[in-house]
Amino acid sequence: MNQIDEKLYDKGLCGPLKPSLGPLRQRFGAPPFSCLDQTHANWQTRKKRWIGLGIESEVGRGDNLLALAHLGQGTSVFDPVLCELAYAWWSPNRGVVLDPFAGGSVRGCIASILGRKYWGCELRGEQVEANQKQGEKIRGKFKPKWFQGDSEAIIPEKAPKADFIFSCPPYGDLEEYSDEEADLSNKSWQEFRAKYQRIIYHAAAKLKENRFACFVVSNYRDKREGKMRNLVAETCECFEAAGCDFYNDGILLGSSGSAARRANRIFVNGNRKLVKIHQNVLCFCKGSPKLAAEAILESEKE
Repeated sequence: MNQIDEKLYDKGLCGPLKPSLGPLRQRFGAPPFSCLDQTHANWQTRKKRWIGLGIESEVGRGDNLLALAHLGQGTSVFDPVLCELAYAWWSPNRGVVLDPFAGGSVRGCIASILGRKYWGCELRGEQVEANQKQGEKIRGKFKPKWFQGDSEAIIPEKAPKADFIFSCPPYGDLEEYSDEEADLSNKSWQEFRAKYQRIIYHAAAKLKENRFACFVVSNYRDKREGKMRNLVAETCECFEAAGCDFYNDGILLGSSGSAARRANRIFVNGNRKLVKIHQNVLCFCKGSPKLAAEAILESEKE
C-alpha cells in the first residue's frame, strides 16, 4: 500500500465497503437512496479530504468552460465523493473502468486510488496532458490512462474490455470545450444525438457481460434555440439500444448557491424557467444485475 492509500485508509475514504451493522452511511459510504445529497455535512467533509490529496481536476480546462452554468457552479468539476460511491457500489475491485468523456482528472485519479484500472478518452490534448501530470502525482494501485482523440473512433480500436462504464458527457452547447469538429459541444441537437448514440454503442460493446454502467447527466436548455433538451431520456434510450437495461435512477442534489438570485432573473422576471440544482445519476446493466452484484462482492473478498 503506498502513501496515498495509507492516508486514505486512515481517513476511511477507501477500501471495500464491507457489510456491517450500523448506520447506512457507515456501511455504504452514503445512504443508497435515490437522492444523493451533496450538501450534507458528511459529504462535504469527504469531498474536502479527497481534494486535500491534491486533486486539481479543473487544471487544463480553460476559462471558457462555463458549465455547469445552469446549476450556478462555474467551471464543472466532477464530484470526487460521487466517484468514490459509484466505484464502490457498481464496479469490481481491480476492474477496468471505461470513460468515453473523460474531461478532468478526478474520475481517473480516484479510480486508481480505489484499485480500479482507468481508461479514459478525451478530445482535448491540453486536458490529456494535465490529467497525465495529475495521474503521476496522485497515483494509487494502478496508473490511470488517458487517450487523446474522438471516442467514436478510438473506443472501437483501442479501448479494453471494461468492468464498468462511468462518465459525464457534455451538456450540449452549454460548455464550449474546443473548436474541434468532433466536439459534441459544437453540434446541433440533432447532430449531438446521432454522435452521442454511436459513442455509447461503442462503449457498451466493450462492456463485459453482467456489468454495470453509470452516466451522470442533466437535462439542459440549449443556447441556440432556448429549448429544454431531454438528455436524461436520450441517455436511457442510447444505452437500451446498445443492450444495457435501465437499472437505477438517482438524483444528485447540489447546493442552491446563487439559485435565489438567479430565480429572480429567470423565473420571476423572466419566462418562468425553474432553476436547476440537481443532476441525474443513471445506472444501467448489461446482462444480469444479480451476477453483476455477485462479481463485485467476490472481488472484495480477494
